[in-house]
Amino acid sequence: MIDLNNAHPVVRFGVAAAYVRAKIADKEFDLNNLESLFALAEFTLNDALNNLVLGPNPGTAPETIHYKLLSGEELIKKGSIKRSAANGYFIAPHILTSQNVTDIIKEIHNLLKALKDKKYDSNYELKRSFAPIISKLNAGNKSMSNPKVPLFEAVFTAVSTTTSYKPAAFVKELGDKFSNAGIIPDLPFYEGDTKPLIDFISLFQSMQAQGLGQSVNITKPRKDKKFPRPTVFFGNYPNRPQTFGLGVVSVIAAIGKWAEEHEGDFSSSEKVLKLLEDRPLYIISYNNIGQEKFSHHLTELSKSGTLHTLLTSLKHVSIIGVNNATKFSDPKWSLFIDSLDKFLRFYNKGSWQNFLSVRAMYPIEFFHLLNAYFMKDGKYPQEIIQAAVAYGEALNKAAYHAAKRETTTDQNRQIDGRTINEYKQRTLLQLESIVDSAKNNRDLIARLNSQVGRFTMWDIPATTEPFLTAVTNDQVEKQDAKDLVKAFMRLSTYTPTEE
Repeated sequence: MIDLNNAHPVVRFGVAAAYVRAKIADKEFDLNNLESLFALAEFTLNDALNNLVLGPNPGTAPETIHYKLLSGEELIKKGSIKRSAANGYFIAPHILTSQNVTDIIKEIHNLLKALKDKKYDSNYELKRSFAPIISKLNAGNKSMSNPKVPLFEAVFTAVSTTTSYKPAAFVKELGDKFSNAGIIPDLPFYEGDTKPLIDFISLFQSMQAQGLGQSVNITKPRKDKKFPRPTVFFGNYPNRPQTFGLGVVSVIAAIGKWAEEHEGDFSSSEKVLKLLEDRPLYIISYNNIGQEKFSHHLTELSKSGTLHTLLTSLKHVSIIGVNNATKFSDPKWSLFIDSLDKFLRFYNKGSWQNFLSVRAMYPIEFFHLLNAYFMKDGKYPQEIIQAAVAYGEALNKAAYHAAKRETTTDQNRQIDGRTINEYKQRTLLQLESIVDSAKNNRDLIARLNSQVGRFTMWDIPATTEPFLTAVTNDQVEKQDAKDLVKAFMRLSTYTPTEE
C-alpha cells in the first residue's frame, strides 16, 4: 500500500487529479490497491493524450481562428505537420513542459508501455519533458544524469504535468522567457475522514465545468501574427484577472467570484480556502519553480468580493511618472504588481510599506482594501479612518484644482507637453514630499493645510476634523498618520459604500 500523505506533493496531486477524472468518467479505482492505482494512471495518461495540443479548427470563417484540443488520433495523423506556434499549434496551457510536444507524447507512450507490460517494480528515468520538477530534485548532485524513481512516482508525476485540473496559464518569467505554469498546493491526501487535495481539485474542476465561454478559444489574425494565442492562455479558469498573471492571489480571487455567482453561501469554497491557508502552493513551469503562501485575511477579502473587484480594476491604476499608454511594459508597473501581490498575501507592515513606496493613483475599487488594512487591528476607531478618507479626498481635489489652473478642463489636451493628469501627478508628488519630510504630526498637518490653501483658497472640510484633531494631539502615530494621508490621497475619486 502506498502512503499517499508522504508521497512527493506533485505525485500526490497526480493521484488526486486522476481520481477526480475517473469519478467524472464513472470509473472506480481502489486507492488502497497498488495495481488499481497503476490502472488509474494508465486510464488518465491515455485520456491526457487528447488534451495536449490546441490546433486551428479547419472549416471556420477566414476572418477568425477557432482553436480546439486535438485528439490523440489527430496528433498521430498530423505527425507530418510541423506542430509549431507559427502554424497555429500550441501546447495547451495546463501542460507543464517545453513547447516541443513531440517529447512529451513520446514519454507518455513510453510510460503507457511500461504500465501495459506491468513493470510495476521497475524504476523509470524522470525527464523534464514530463517532470519539470527534476531541475530542483536533482540539485546538488555531481552527476548531470536524470534521476530514476519508482514507476509509481513517474506515472503520477506525468499526470500532474498533464492534468487540466490545476490553475494554469502561459506566463512571462525571469529573463523574459514565456512558458506554461501551473499551481499545485501542498495539501494532504487524507486528513481524518476527509481528502483535502481531492476537495481542492473537485472545486477547481467544478469552476472549469461552468465554462470559460467560447471566446477564449477564438482569435483573429493580426498584422504581426497569423496565429495569435487564444485568451485561454491567460488562465484556464473562469474569472481570472488578466492583468495580474498567474499566482495564488489571482486564483483565490477567482474562487471567491465563482462562489458568489454559483454558490451563494460560499460554504464549500470557504472550506477549501481554509485548507489552503498558510500551506505552500507551488508554481511550477518548465523554466522555474516557486512557492507562495497566503493567510486568513485573503480568504476574507475573497469572500467579500473585494479581491476580485480590485484585481479587475488594475488597468485603471496610474503609476506616477509613467505614460498610461505604455505602462504595462514599464518596469515600474512590474514593481507595482509585485508589491501589491506581496501585500495581499502577507498583509503586514513590511509588505505595506513596500506597496506604498510605489507611487501610484488608485481607482475607487482600492478603497475597501485600504480601509480593511487600517481597520484590521482595531487600532483606530472607524470615525478617525472615515475622517482620514475625507482628508485624502480634500488633498486629491486640491491637486486636481491646481492642475486645472495650469491647463484646461480637457484631461487629454496637452499644455507645454503635459496633460491635466500629468500636472495632477506632479502636484501629488509635491504633497507626498511634504508628508515624507514632516518632522512631527503638527508639522505634517500645518504644512499640508497651508499648501491646500495656496492651491485652492478653500477651507479644509469639517468632515476631516476627527482625523486632524487626533493627529495634532498625537493620538495617531506619526508613521500611521503619514500612511493614512498618502493612501487615501492617492484614490482618484471617492464613492465608498457602507460596506
